Amino acid sequence: KHSDTLFAIKKETPSHVIIQASLFMILSELQNTIKETAESFDPFSPWTSLRHARLNTDHVQTIIFRDHNDDDISVKIKFNYDNSFDVTIIRGASHLIVKRVLSSWNEVEQQIIVEVENHRIKSRVVLDKNSYQVIIFDNEEGKMVLEVPELIQVKTKSADATGFIRTPMPCKISQVLVKPGQIVEKGTPLIVLEAMKMEHWIRSPFSGTIDKIFYNVNEFAKENRDLIYIISENV
Repeated sequence: KHSDTLFAIKKETPSHVIIQASLFMILSELQNTIKETAESFDPFSPWTSLRHARLNTDHVQTIIFRDHNDDDISVKIKFNYDNSFDVTIIRGASHLIVKRVLSSWNEVEQQIIVEVENHRIKSRVVLDKNSYQVIIFDNEEGKMVLEVPELIQVKTKSADATGFIRTPMPCKISQVLVKPGQIVEKGTPLIVLEAMKMEHWIRSPFSGTIDKIFYNVNEFAKENRDLIYIISENV
């Protein structure tokens, strides 16, 4: 019943393109995490046998996009046990809910396949690591671009005035560039995180001394977890 809305030609980004971009973000990151977990830890982990093993039923993940009109689009993705997704697209006062969406991600071909209301869509999708944009090469719409503000804000939201450097999102620790007792200047690289298939360099928000490091290389951390504690030189 949503077919007219999903595939209508409008100035705003079509809903089926937003669904493709959302599931690309979810599936590519999940696939990458499963692969890394299988290689780094227990190969018999449920991560390797069930795509959404880490998620409880009714788990919902939200992604915010910004389109070419500079409008924010909130997408809520609910994970179902049958490997389908319920997708809610919120644009201002408009809500569109599409249930039982099937999707798969082909990393080799950089192709997202989505089945929406008996429509099967294949598109090439790329995450631009410099501009933090998802670029969708859609067969019906051509090249479409969606910005991901959450990724742009990573560096500004990862530290607070108390000296605790925290994870901006779930991530893997790629590199730890400092050690306890080390004196650092404002802007010194401290740690490199891997999230959303990208590297994020976290820098010191002020000059001070590294007091404690809470994670080691190759460990995984949830969102808003303490990474490093710095004692400011002004204390």
